[in-house]
Amino acid sequence: MLGKGNLTLRIFLIIIIAVVIMTSILGTGYVLMQNAQQALLEEKQVKLFAFAKMLDVSLNTTFNDILSEKGFTEASREEKIRVLNSELKGITDFVANSDPGIGIGYYSKELDAILTYGPSAELGNNVGQSISENHQGRMVMLTGEAMVQTAPLVRGNIMNCMYPIIRNEQIIGYIWSNELVEDINLQIDKMQYRFRVTVFLGIIFSMIGAALIANSVISKVDIIKNGLKRIQKDLNYRIPPMEGEMGEISEAINEMAFTIAERKKFEEQIHRADRLAALGEITAGVAHEIRNPLTAIKGFVQLIEEDLPPGDSKLEYTRIVTREVDRMNKIVEELLYYARPYESCRALISINDTLDGTLMLVNFKMIQPKIKVIKQYNHSLPSIPADEEQIKQVFLNLIINSIQAIIGAGEILIATDINETGEFVSITISDTGDGIEPENLKKLFDPFFTTREKGTGLGLPVVYKIIELHRGYIEVESRLGQGAAFTVYLPIREGDSQIDAKEETHFNCG
Repeated sequence: MLGKGNLTLRIFLIIIIAVVIMTSILGTGYVLMQNAQQALLEEKQVKLFAFAKMLDVSLNTTFNDILSEKGFTEASREEKIRVLNSELKGITDFVANSDPGIGIGYYSKELDAILTYGPSAELGNNVGQSISENHQGRMVMLTGEAMVQTAPLVRGNIMNCMYPIIRNEQIIGYIWSNELVEDINLQIDKMQYRFRVTVFLGIIFSMIGAALIANSVISKVDIIKNGLKRIQKDLNYRIPPMEGEMGEISEAINEMAFTIAERKKFEEQIHRADRLAALGEITAGVAHEIRNPLTAIKGFVQLIEEDLPPGDSKLEYTRIVTREVDRMNKIVEELLYYARPYESCRALISINDTLDGTLMLVNFKMIQPKIKVIKQYNHSLPSIPADEEQIKQVFLNLIINSIQAIIGAGEILIATDINETGEFVSITISDTGDGIEPENLKKLFDPFFTTREKGTGLGLPVVYKIIELHRGYIEVESRLGQGAAFTVYLPIREGDSQIDAKEETHFNCG
């Protein structure tokens, strides 16, 4: 059973926590409610002004031009209002009926009269009336500035958004778009009701939460005991902080758990690195062992082909074996390169020339007649230190991927430039293919990940490895049905002084 002191502490904590939570809920809720009301009013104004501007755009002339066209220039004021109402009422009603509850219309400064008021079935009886002398519409026609007025007007108590009609630098009237304040207040009342319900439920839950928290604080010993049991299973668990000597004990336990967790994490990183290194060695060894029998198989198959007469049906099988052996050899080469990349042989190269050289290879072997290649080169690019053959391999892989992404006709855009900081040359290869699934974007450069039936999943990882060895990076953007864009960034280094000792060894090759 709990003692009197524990019971008093529980009540005290419940009161304190409940007051804090209730104050926070009420204060935050009040601010949010005020902001929501203001946002609602602003949204209403934006909407009403949008309708007013629609009417302004629809009136592509002046009121006098309409009267002149209809032959009523010398007519009476009432006749002019009738003609203008007949011409403009359709536009006003169309806009008004698009959002039930709004009122909208034209006002003529010269005639000092309402020309239209839509929806005309409800508000058309106001046509021909003049606004009062203190109406803000007169200030709009005087200053040419849009205004908002909330007051009892012709229609009733409304929010009225007024927009000047300016033609040939002359103000000829204004357009208004309004909504009854009663309708707006109904929406605000609904918001306030939801706010009150939310606050009430928040207070109820805060009281329940305060009671639960107070009860847990009282059971300090149980918290530490249960905390130790959880830490044995989960080193990331931490005992909640407490005051006094029990708090010092819990803090010491938390520090010990943190130290053990960090040490365990460090050991896992070392083991992971060791496993990856071992995997690389095994991969390289296995790839070498596979290559030797593949070479023998291909050689023996070619010997068999020499003994077969032309037209022999077995030649088809030997060609299949040779083709599959070549395919396996290609996979082995990519696997070897990914596991242990070849040493770079760098020299100053022109990216534009390297791209043109790559395109010649692709044009000769791969490009389909219906695919158009567009080049947008920056011809002021500096030469950069790079292994040209490796960079060609990067471009070749990306261009082939773009070709395979296009079904039927399409375009491939190849653009070069210098990035905003001036530190990298950027090469963008984009296509108008089907694009890449969003969930696949993060896995593109993972070894053996492929969406193609005959793909090896090593092309893009090799691209990533080569770019990484050149201290660059690659970005991918894609939208389904609109294509994909791969952008390679290679660093610009001017002079041998910016190439480290390891790179200098291979900078002047051949």
